Amino acid sequence: KGEPPKGGRYLRCRLAVSGTDCPGTTWAYDDFEKTFLGYVSEIDIGAIVSDEKQRAELASAKEKLRVVTQKISDENALMEKLQSAIEDADGTEQTRKLLLKRLNAAVERSDSLGQDAERLSRDIETVASRIRSAENRGNSIAKLTHLLDTTSGDELFNIRARLAQLLNDVIKSVAFHPDGFRTTSASRSRIASQMKADGNSEQEIA
Repeated sequence: KGEPPKGGRYLRCRLAVSGTDCPGTTWAYDDFEKTFLGYVSEIDIGAIVSDEKQRAELASAKEKLRVVTQKISDENALMEKLQSAIEDADGTEQTRKLLLKRLNAAVERSDSLGQDAERLSRDIETVASRIRSAENRGNSIAKLTHLLDTTSGDELFNIRARLAQLLNDVIKSVAFHPDGFRTTSASRSRIASQMKADGNSEQEIA
């Protein structure tokens, strides 16, 4: 197709293929790839895949850890005071036993809070690791995209393979509407049905 050398791969609207609701404009795959990768290189993929829910989860865990850490500090201060009171007590044995009971209770609370702190620290590291991984993936996509125009041969093949893997981890499906989404309600319904059949969720279709 086209001027010599002929041939090549083209993208064509699904509706055009089925003969409905589309003038049938084609898009050379090489041109599509450059446009798509150029767009991808300009967006913050790391921020997209490490969504606000994860960042909110991380902030919440950090705040809980701050509160727990403060409680541990308070309990430790109380234990020091109780220990001093026991050592300096001039009262009856009953008073010493009461102070010792309070000290043991404070130790138990501190130990329990320490376990909570360890759990929260693990949660924080887990969520932070997911966010870092997402950000690193986004940075890798941007770097590899910029390398496409400056490499060739086996190195280019390896870069394209790595880039395809990273994009596949991030993007489930791609849909383009170059002239705007001007289809009728009936055709929109057909498109939605086909996208659903392709495995897209209702949220992704919307």
